[in-house]
Amino acid sequence: MAAAASHRLALPAGFMLEEYRIESVLGQGGFGITYLAHDTRLDAQVAIKEMLPKDFATRVAGVAVAPLDTGQERGFAWAKARFIEEARLLARLHHPNVIRIYRFIEQNGTAYLVMEYLQGKTFEKWMKAHRHPTEQELKAILLPILDGLEDVHRHQLLHRDISPENIIITDAGRPILLDFGSARECLRPDQTLSGVIRPGYSPFEQYQSKAPQGPFTDIYALCGVMVRAMTNASPPVAMDRAGPRDPYVPVAKRCQGRYSEPFLRAIDAGFAFLAKDRPQTVAEWRKLFLQTALANRPEPTPAQRHATPPQNPRSQESPRAAAPVKKSLPWFPIMAVVLVTALGVGAWLYFNPPDEPKMEEKKDTKKEEVISGKDDPQHDAPKEDKPKQQALDMTPPKKEQAKPKDHLTNSLGMEFVRVPGVEVMVCVHQTRRRDYAAFMSETGAAMSADDFWTKPSWNGVAVSAGENDPVVQVKWSHAVAFCEWLSRKEKQHYRLPLSTEWRAAAGKAKYPWGDAWPPMDGQRHALVNLADRAAVTAFGQGVEAVPEYADGFATTSPVKSFPPNAWGLYDMGGNVREWCEDAAPSGLGFTCGASWRDGKSEFIASHTPEEWGKEILSPIVGFRCVLEARSEN
Repeated sequence: MAAAASHRLALPAGFMLEEYRIESVLGQGGFGITYLAHDTRLDAQVAIKEMLPKDFATRVAGVAVAPLDTGQERGFAWAKARFIEEARLLARLHHPNVIRIYRFIEQNGTAYLVMEYLQGKTFEKWMKAHRHPTEQELKAILLPILDGLEDVHRHQLLHRDISPENIIITDAGRPILLDFGSARECLRPDQTLSGVIRPGYSPFEQYQSKAPQGPFTDIYALCGVMVRAMTNASPPVAMDRAGPRDPYVPVAKRCQGRYSEPFLRAIDAGFAFLAKDRPQTVAEWRKLFLQTALANRPEPTPAQRHATPPQNPRSQESPRAAAPVKKSLPWFPIMAVVLVTALGVGAWLYFNPPDEPKMEEKKDTKKEEVISGKDDPQHDAPKEDKPKQQALDMTPPKKEQAKPKDHLTNSLGMEFVRVPGVEVMVCVHQTRRRDYAAFMSETGAAMSADDFWTKPSWNGVAVSAGENDPVVQVKWSHAVAFCEWLSRKEKQHYRLPLSTEWRAAAGKAKYPWGDAWPPMDGQRHALVNLADRAAVTAFGQGVEAVPEYADGFATTSPVKSFPPNAWGLYDMGGNVREWCEDAAPSGLGFTCGASWRDGKSEFIASHTPEEWGKEILSPIVGFRCVLEARSEN
């Protein structure tokens, strides 16, 4: 019995390919056939792609595949070798937004890729249901795909075939890249770049045999997909853009008013005709979207710019309370106070002249005392620690050392910035799964019993699956252990923030993003990841969501998916709650912030830390680090 009557070359339903039983045909293209199959050993469904390029090969003798004629044997063998090599390369990828390859099989004269089976709809079908997508809806798909694409490029691979058909949105809302085109780059050893062109999405360099290709090639194609979604029209073919008049009308002009200007400029930049005019890497392109997030935020108020940490961690000061209005004072009393003060200071100096330095060595000794911290009333470090403190002093004499850094990125790519009112640098993002995975790869044996972070879930739905999602289901002690490990690794002192430091970093507005509720900007774009319509879809009406709110994520989102606060810190009021360093008088730990499961404005608005048991493993709790200005042994 045929797998499907319309696919005459397909393997029959019920055919056993090792332990996989063919069930039906999922799709057929010029390069091969994709089947739905059942893994009889694991009792799971998989997708299997069979290499059967219809222009070069056909089905013979029942199930075997062979070249159409003897003149194409060498080309077919070359293509199969490339297909297998691609399988080996793709099997190295482990990213939630890239199709997962399990194994490859050589059989029946051809080769097969065994892949994860994804249930959902292609971006092509998604666009038909979203004729006028919002910027937030597009970014909820684009940004995770960017993360996946960056991982592909990190492994020295290119996709080369990004199109609406090769992006799938799973039923859980996860966008995934499918069907890489690199295996089709060569069908004969003497013919390159055949069969890889996707009109409207392939850039000019893909039409040439010797033009260099790189991440900018995939960026162009992904921009073409966004142009299609935003305009409901196919983007122009790259070859048509090579003439004296480029038919492409920039979306900054065509879609003006529907999307933010920085977002439109970012798409136009990636869709530039010449490769040299595009962002050269995903990281470079992503910065343009981060500028979009910053541009969409209102200017911080002076009070926000000069926020200081509350002195009492249990303070119940109302964030709604308006600052007292400063009244103008008469100038005469002010001048009188100034004059009296000046006379008093002058008289004191006359009778108490400052000591003159006796020699140059005395000045140098004084500098060393300041650097080593002797004049600091809180300084109690032993003498042997002085050289280390001197080497990492953050407030040196102006003439001898540079100003302390306002921004730092460590070897894991964790970014830290200075925040007014606190003495530490604060990580701009919550600790990611990939950061925690680096820690566990070195210390995992000692903590293997607590590896609940690897596959967190809530009510049967996976939580925080991506490497750029915040790590969750870690105890307070695990978060502390991570900071200690990072301190040893970087030879700097990392720790969890105090609850007072966290609250200072969140700012004095009612919410970390400002005073607006619900958390949307003027264009109705979501400002933070909270319980929303996607969460209700995933978990049912039991979720108390923000009314009429849609941030595009049922659970966690990749860090930095939403606009930062005034200090450049992301997810201070959503995504996951965060462990703090200090503890409550009861001995319980503190967490600050809100999570993807929260929807009550009163709870989210609170700057008061919430008490949590330090041994709790929760899918809504993670952490971020702060960096102190001192070294580790």
